[in-house]
Amino acid sequence: LRFRRHLQLCAMLQRKLKQAVEPSLGSEELAEALHVLSGFYTTNTLADRRALRSNIETRALALNKRLLHAFTKLEAELGTAETELEQICSASSAIASRLHSTRAATEDLISQTAALREQASHAAKCERLASALANGLQLAPAEEAVLNAPPGASLSIDELLAALASVKRVHGRGRRLAGSEFDMLSTQVIAQMSAYEERAYSALCRWVVEACSREALASEAAAEQQFELARAVEALGERPELLESCAREVALSRRALQHRAISRSIAASHSMSLEATLRSLVGAVRAERRLLRSLLDKAPDDTPALASALFVAFEQAAPPLRAHLAALSASSLPFASRFRNACVLLVYAAPLRTLMPAASAAASASEPSEPVPSAVPSSDEAADLPAVVEAAGASYSVAALSALSELVIHTLQGATARVASLEVPRQIGTLCTLMDELLEALSTTAAAADITAA
Repeated sequence: LRFRRHLQLCAMLQRKLKQAVEPSLGSEELAEALHVLSGFYTTNTLADRRALRSNIETRALALNKRLLHAFTKLEAELGTAETELEQICSASSAIASRLHSTRAATEDLISQTAALREQASHAAKCERLASALANGLQLAPAEEAVLNAPPGASLSIDELLAALASVKRVHGRGRRLAGSEFDMLSTQVIAQMSAYEERAYSALCRWVVEACSREALASEAAAEQQFELARAVEALGERPELLESCAREVALSRRALQHRAISRSIAASHSMSLEATLRSLVGAVRAERRLLRSLLDKAPDDTPALASALFVAFEQAAPPLRAHLAALSASSLPFASRFRNACVLLVYAAPLRTLMPAASAAASASEPSEPVPSAVPSSDEAADLPAVVEAAGASYSVAALSALSELVIHTLQGATARVASLEVPRQIGTLCTLMDELLEALSTTAAAADITAA
């Protein structure tokens, strides 16, 4: 027991000794304080221990003074910072108010931008509609150039008909706008298109007259041109009065052609080729009649306009034919030739009168034409071709019959009676031969008449 107590005492002493030798600090603050204290408390004397408290208080006072001085500067800086902070706050308030006003203005701008975009879209639609309306109510520049071409310019029938179709189309659109809110625009479009339509029809009329004034119109090589002419006449058929006037202008333009043709035929003929001249004349009249009927949209035979135009076309052909017939009548031809010419004239006068039935009435209604120099002056310069041929046929027939009567009378008076012999006297034989020739001429002329009628 005593040993055990001795061991316990030794352990307690050991602990105390260890605590004395190795002191343990309870906290970091205490350790820090001891560390600072060791900086100026270096010796552990009685005087130092007595002055320890005053030294600590002195150092604490000095430290407080430094802290006070430092905090004074800090307070000034804090005041400045507070002032700046107040300024920043006021500036922030101003910025915030401005941001609010900017936000409101931005919202207004956004709404205005949306409205402007909508207006721009509406304006674009209106512009497209206006452009479509303008394109639909006016002609293309090329079509305007065709219609505004001078009278002497060369025109294409395809371009001219296309321009006329566009004019009619735009004219119809303008009429459909009448009575609506675009009534003023409709009036302007109708007025402009009416002027363009008149120009188009006038240009078509000029083109038809120019096309028909060519000598190669009736040839097979001009088939394409005849097709184009038919298209132009079909377009002019919407204006019957204009088409009738155009046919008359065509007849006037072809009058010189017919005069040259009959003059060449007469110059190339001789006394025995009167039938060929009249046959070519009948063919020319028939071809001219077909052309004029096509221009007048298949007009019937008794149309005054057709007869008048046909008369105008051959008005200058009558004087040279009359002069040629007068020259043949004055020439010294055999009796058989004169009789044949009389038959030919009477035969060809009928188809000419059939082709030109109202030529006399047309002659009275036609305009005075330029006189053509004739070798034989005539008192009836306005006579038409059938009248010229009929008058010549009647004159030739009277002269031939008169000459035949004189010949028969002279032959019969000079014949001697032969009772003993039954043979025909020589004078009567000559007369019979002449009658055979006349009958042959009549049969030949009749055959030619049948061919001409066919």
